[in-house]
Amino acid sequence: MKSITHNLNSASTKLFSAKSSLASIFLGAAVALSASLTHLNAAPDANNTYRNLKSSQSTLTKQFASGSIVSGSTYGSRSTNAARRWYIFNEGSVGGSYTMLGQANYWAVDLGYHIYLRSIEYTVLGLNFIIGAELNFPIYLSANGRSNILSDHRRFETEESDGIKGWGLELPAMIGFERKGFYLVGLVGYGWQFMRETYTNQVTINNQNRGAHPVIETQYDGLIYGAGIGYKATNILNIGFRYTYGNMTNRFKSTKFDDSAVLNGLDTTNNSITAARGRDLYSIDYHKFMLFAAIVF
Repeated sequence: MKSITHNLNSASTKLFSAKSSLASIFLGAAVALSASLTHLNAAPDANNTYRNLKSSQSTLTKQFASGSIVSGSTYGSRSTNAARRWYIFNEGSVGGSYTMLGQANYWAVDLGYHIYLRSIEYTVLGLNFIIGAELNFPIYLSANGRSNILSDHRRFETEESDGIKGWGLELPAMIGFERKGFYLVGLVGYGWQFMRETYTNQVTINNQNRGAHPVIETQYDGLIYGAGIGYKATNILNIGFRYTYGNMTNRFKSTKFDDSAVLNGLDTTNNSITAARGRDLYSIDYHKFMLFAAIVF
């Protein structure tokens, strides 16, 4: 009797286990089928969402040029959640300039690099805001006029001297507006001028002028201010004009006299203004007019 009861209990347990397994299989199949149906129903919505996202992305990226940036500032935007957008431009330039430095005048070839941001969104009156900096490197090819650093302000020697007359480095910041390619900017920065001044040799031997012409190398630097106008054609070519001015300081310790200049006595207190004063020479007027063409890259 106990054996029969044991066998019945064992069979009942196996039957319950089989039913549980069968129920689990059906439940798993139902879940899988439900998930498949849900996926099929959601697929069109997912595809639409993806297409809408790509369309929005395409519309957004069309508003940006290569190298553009986005500012988190909301200044000037109608929406408090909108981001102010900017283009960033890099330019390489070449041009020519005429510089008046005290009583001296110079012609130069100018090489430059410009980097600036321009707002994509229009500001008041349909203007685009511009802010950036310029780096200009003038190479002075000719000089005329008179000396700023010798007490008699003698003229430069221009007939028998050749070569580069000096070079400079100018770093102004700029801020302004652009409309339909035309722009106007204000400039403020600092400039350095490293000049090579040649004078007529006055040493005589047997009543004849003999020897090399004396050369003085000297440095000027100071704050510069100015303005610029120009036109940028299709964000490729920038044609512009710059005017800068300021008061330069001639550096006493940076003035060097070559052997001929020493032989002519130009380094003495009788001839050199800075040597006589023992300090720098201030308030030398500076004016520069530059025309250039730049390629945007």
